[in-house]
Amino acid sequence: VALLRPVALFGALIGLATALVMMVLVPKSGAILAERTRAIRSDLANALISERQFLHPMGGLTLFITDTGRTGEMAGIFLNDQRDRLNTVTYWAQRAVLITDESKTQLVMFDGVAQSHANGEPALTSVKFAQFAFDLSDLAAERATRQRTPREYFIADLLRPSAAMLASKRYKAGDYVAEGHNQLALPLLALAFPALALAGVLAGPFRRSGMGGRLFLTVAGATALMVLATLVKNLVVRSPELAWISYLAPVLAGTVALVLLLRGSSATIGKIGKKP
Repeated sequence: VALLRPVALFGALIGLATALVMMVLVPKSGAILAERTRAIRSDLANALISERQFLHPMGGLTLFITDTGRTGEMAGIFLNDQRDRLNTVTYWAQRAVLITDESKTQLVMFDGVAQSHANGEPALTSVKFAQFAFDLSDLAAERATRQRTPREYFIADLLRPSAAMLASKRYKAGDYVAEGHNQLALPLLALAFPALALAGVLAGPFRRSGMGGRLFLTVAGATALMVLATLVKNLVVRSPELAWISYLAPVLAGTVALVLLLRGSSATIGKIGKKP
């Protein structure tokens, strides 16, 4: 009992620290980092203007730029558009500039050739142009909007996801519910781990050969509990109605620790009672 009090206090401190990280620091830092990343990626000019690299700014679109100038003008443009599989178009241009306003974003190419090949047609159609504007408004809109991940929400929002959170098809109700209950379960698991470690060391009689076997089993048990917590979270994602099983790992850890400590305490009391 004398050892259990400081261990319980240590476990409580670890649990509080874990709760602070999971429920406050992770959502705040994750949202700040994601917003800064979005701001950087939303600068379409910086994302596109890269010399001598095959870029894939969106699915089915490939861009290669031979040279870029300080004024933002590009030279030696290759643009392959396969977004429409039935009609692939390849553009070659001597130079180009990126023009962006409030309504649209366009890559304006000068002195080039557009080659198109329709599916099933053997002929290749080539058209020369002095100036051609390629619309990139869809790409700009895609980069401007971003769906927050479940880890970026606070616990109250996760347990009861709003209609706005569920409006996107990227995350389902199970993703939010599983993350919310996982944020509650992990601090409880951290609270139980020190008691489980103490129980693993004190369980069984003293051996001169050491406690290497007990320590190994204790570490293996803690690892198995963490794996169980991960598996349970994945299950809750698919079936949110089973959210209660998120607490299976901490309950199991606490129960095993309590049983081992009681057995060790009973064995110690029995030995003391047998002494003359």
